[in-house]
Amino acid sequence: MHAETIPAVAPLRYTRANPFPARMLVNRRLSGSESEKDTRHFELDLTGWGLSFEVGDSLAVYPTNDPQLVDEIIHALGLTGHEDVPRPRGESTSLREALLRDYSITQPTPKFLRAIAQRASAAPTLSYLLAPDRKQDLETYLWGMEIIDFISEHPSARFTPQEFVALLTKLQPRLYSVAS
Repeated sequence: MHAETIPAVAPLRYTRANPFPARMLVNRRLSGSESEKDTRHFELDLTGWGLSFEVGDSLAVYPTNDPQLVDEIIHALGLTGHEDVPRPRGESTSLREALLRDYSITQPTPKFLRAIAQRASAAPTLSYLLAPDRKQDLETYLWGMEIIDFISEHPSARFTPQEFVALLTKLQPRLYSVAS
């Protein structure tokens, strides 16, 4: 008979690159229904986390984008979502996964707006508004506009999947202060 020593498995170390996957237990709105401000109370299940925290610490929540909006964008671009694109840290993933988890897909960036203005045959207004002395006019024009609006309104502006994600910003975690 042969006996073998099995090495102990090291506990997982949770980091920015390997965040702890906490489950949300409570998501309750604190602000009144008539309020324009949306203040919320969240409770998370930290079972298995193994770390402690103090009042004043922050908790980072890594959001995901709305799958329906992701699919709308992919469709408007004339793509499948299976195309390989780089993630912000360089590794490759599908376009759909990148738009769900890695990139901000609502607020148009200045780089995105310039690309639309250069590629869209019907975007002279946007080109005019991108002039440095038209900043306030551009902000007024952009109020309520999202990336999907520009893609839908300017179908002549075509992008490869890689070009498109290069025009987006990284989806940032939201930091929340920890309360006891």
